[in-house]
Amino acid sequence: CIDTSLTISDLSPQLRARFWRYLRDSFGMHYPELPKIIHYISLRDSQYLRVKELFETCEAFQIIGNIIASTTSDDVDDNVEVDCIYDLACGHGLLGILLAYRFPTKKVVCVDLEERKSYHVFKSAFVTLGESYQNRTPLSNLEYRVDDLRNIQEEVVESSFLVSIHACNEANKYV
Repeated sequence: CIDTSLTISDLSPQLRARFWRYLRDSFGMHYPELPKIIHYISLRDSQYLRVKELFETCEAFQIIGNIIASTTSDDVDDNVEVDCIYDLACGHGLLGILLAYRFPTKKVVCVDLEERKSYHVFKSAFVTLGESYQNRTPLSNLEYRVDDLRNIQEEVVESSFLVSIHACNEANKYV
């Protein structure tokens, strides 16, 4: 079990090297800038790079991203294409940021009861080092709402995609 407070900077040099290799191997072909962005954060705000959360978020991103991408397939007639993604009880917001980065034409809304500094650190790094899409600033499709996740229910339509990997306690009842 990984200590939830363990950050990338707390890892031994060997384990840190394995983490960077994981990022390169997992994302390098499609998102070669991702390791560079995470490294940028590690040099400036390493306290926000907790190992357990990074692995959970990166793995969830790959799975969720593939599900969303499959809704745009011309081969599947019964799929409704996703046009808005909600990251509910988003915590640090990294999953929503990754999804907004991967799907720049889809609206992504991060919702949590409080806006954390880590969200701004992650977003700033992606805006600074990320690749633009059709001359748009990276993450121009991303919105953050300080709100109760129950308040977005009326916005949710068939083409919405809801995800919540960080919901806990009371939030789990509503996701």
